[in-house]
Amino acid sequence: MPPRIKLVTFDALHTLITPRLPIAVQYAQTFEPYLGPLDPKLLNLSFKRALKDLQKSKPLYASPSPSPSPSGTSEPSSQNASPDPTSWWTEIIRRTALGAHASPALVSQHLQSIVPVLMKRFSSDEGYMLFDDVVPSLQELKRMGVKTGIITNADSRIRDPEQEQPLILVSELLGIEKPSPRIFELACTLAGVKLEEGLHVGDEVDACVYLSLIVPARTLCG
Repeated sequence: MPPRIKLVTFDALHTLITPRLPIAVQYAQTFEPYLGPLDPKLLNLSFKRALKDLQKSKPLYASPSPSPSPSGTSEPSSQNASPDPTSWWTEIIRRTALGAHASPALVSQHLQSIVPVLMKRFSSDEGYMLFDDVVPSLQELKRMGVKTGIITNADSRIRDPEQEQPLILVSELLGIEKPSPRIFELACTLAGVKLEEGLHVGDEVDACVYLSLIVPARTLCG
């Protein structure tokens, strides 16, 4: 008989939250006052290309694995530190605009105004919304005595210091990306449960299959 589930962790994007509008449409809306109208289809292709290229050439979460602390945070090493997230996303935004044929002169002129608008949008309910079943599901898990957490490759903007939140492990702060088993092991350690007592719910099938093969935690992907 399998052990009782004592911890359920979730992906954030596309599991708990989803964009209110397609990412490229939101970029087009934000760009237009500064750069004029840009085609969302071109922005979508450009964004994906910029993201893929920069993730390969300059990974955002490159720092070595830190030691867990009782608070769920970490003390990252100063060696091989990750790039600053704002600078990293600034380059993504710049490449996305230029790849959709925005005027290089206008991009150069307005980039420092565009970046904070987009960063704010995608760190709030202006850019994202919860799926309808999230709150009832979390409430039911709490009623059952099951701990919950979020494991995300997003950056630290997902954390709101003014709100009570479940265990949140953010790749930017830890220097570990899913599907590395270390981030799941750390979640279980901080929650005080064994790996086989954990369940991870996400939307990335490849990552979940990989995880299920290398650690005894259970996974559920859709």
